[in-house]
Amino acid sequence: TPVEELRKKSLEYEVKGTLLNYLLSCRQEQEVLDAKNKMKTVDDNLADIEKRYSETKTKLEGDLKSLKESQEGEIERLKKEYEDKLSKVKDSYAASEAKLKEN
Repeated sequence: TPVEELRKKSLEYEVKGTLLNYLLSCRQEQEVLDAKNKMKTVDDNLADIEKRYSETKTKLEGDLKSLKESQEGEIERLKKEYEDKLSKVKDSYAASEAKLKEN
């Protein structure tokens, strides 16, 4: 009878609808898991980048400090060398001047 056939068709469509809803739900769940995995990968990469940045920054700050100290030491050495030479020139000039006055 047509009523029984309609009920049968209705039941078939309900089963198909339920199955489609299940498949859609599984697909959405898989997409969420994939997105979470991608986010975890991005977070891990970001943490690694931040770690390398911090290490490099610390190393460069140390290198910069060492370079500044080295330059300051070199400046002090050159200043002392200049002052010593200037003192010798002044002494030599004073001796020459004294010698000229004697003559």
